[in-house]
Amino acid sequence: MPVDLDRCYAKMHLPDHGDLPANIVRWASHAVAPITVEGPG
Repeated sequence: MPVDLDRCYAKMHLPDHGDLPANIVRWASHAVAPITVEGPG
């Protein structure tokens, strides 16, 4: 995607800007993600 959602999400904290990249990865993989990430912020 030709946008910088990560910077926009960090600057404006809009939930859609955080959900969109995750949904793109889920759609492209056609499966459950093999890893999980846990931690603060």
